[in-house]
Amino acid sequence: MLRPNTATQMATACMLIIPQHGPQKYGVDTWIYPEAGPIIWANMKSYGGTERVSNDLLVIEDTMTMTTWYRPDIAANCRVRIMQTGALYEIIGAPENMELRNQILICKLRRVMGDG
Repeated sequence: MLRPNTATQMATACMLIIPQHGPQKYGVDTWIYPEAGPIIWANMKSYGGTERVSNDLLVIEDTMTMTTWYRPDIAANCRVRIMQTGALYEIIGAPENMELRNQILICKLRRVMGDG
């Protein structure tokens, strides 16, 4: 069984928020994020965030790497709320299905400001 070092302890409770289609506005799809969703257990690592330069200013984004058990409903448009702190993160890009075994999922998260 595949068991990377990042998956040894999945002790952080998180709520998976799966978006639903909202009404179209000016021909653009909108998304509605419900308040509740299924609880998943994950391993979260922040490594201090991600640095980038925006308008000649150094900006540090609050990013994390999440390792969890594979679920087919975790996608790039989902959000994750950490139950202990209430912080809300969105999934950046497509989650990585480790070695395509449908056991371990790794994805990059970015904090959603103004909520959580």
